[in-house]
Amino acid sequence: MRSRIDAAQIGTAPHLVLSCIPLERPITREVVRQTIDGLIQGGTLSESLADQVDREGIVRFFLSRLGQIALDPVNRVYGEWLFTMRIPADEVLGQGAGTEPVVLQGVADLVVVTPTGAVVIDFKPDQNSQDQMGLNEVLYGRQVAIYARAVESILGVTVTARWIYYLADDRAVSVA
Repeated sequence: MRSRIDAAQIGTAPHLVLSCIPLERPITREVVRQTIDGLIQGGTLSESLADQVDREGIVRFFLSRLGQIALDPVNRVYGEWLFTMRIPADEVLGQGAGTEPVVLQGVADLVVVTPTGAVVIDFKPDQNSQDQMGLNEVLYGRQVAIYARAVESILGVTVTARWIYYLADDRAVSVA
């Protein structure tokens, strides 16, 4: 019997697969399949959820310029990078929230530390319609900015690029 899955689980599954991909060799359909099979066998991913993962989108990401940065052995890669930091409330909640520090916990999808600085990438498994584009870039851009701040504060590395990568339509959007 197949268990019922919700949108949040469907959105989380590609992140899990991306964080478990072995980066020491080229990423092919077979590598993605083996990774997913291993997650299923280990009980971390259900078969019904695995069916929802855009395998081709993952392969296309690693063929892209951003994916090649992640695969470069010179770079350090942090997948699903967990962080906790103190930050003034108004930087998270907007003006008027005050400057009292709040504790913020988050997970950056992919942080790649290169010799010239860090690249922060936030994956979105869904397509980004033309109607949503501007709104999503603002909303997700704030999220990526917080990840960048955490990288700079905790790892002590300047973030040189911030990206949102839409797996479904193989599109990278630079966010300031």
